[in-house]
Amino acid sequence: MNDRIPPAVAGTERDLDLLFDQLDRLHQLVRDDPGLSADSDGLYDFSIMWGVLLSGRLPRLAHYSDQGRLSAAGQARFDELRNRLRKAAPLIARLSLAKPRT
Repeated sequence: MNDRIPPAVAGTERDLDLLFDQLDRLHQLVRDDPGLSADSDGLYDFSIMWGVLLSGRLPRLAHYSDQGRLSAAGQARFDELRNRLRKAAPLIARLSLAKPRT
């Protein structure tokens, strides 16, 4: 029987950095333009990157989290990210951005 804990997966810290940065950018966009709406020109480029990260990086992290493959620090950051995404849900809905699924 192999009781070894599998090593943390390479690249997950970078994935977390990208997702946290994008979430920070979302809040910054709204601070810079409180009237920002789903049809604003400035939101288009942001929404593309948002969708890419949510369709690729976020599910990858959720997969490795479910497998116990994130480092302890990585898991704590992932839990924090999920919490921040839940808190941002009303803003995400208001701007008609892709909804996170973790």
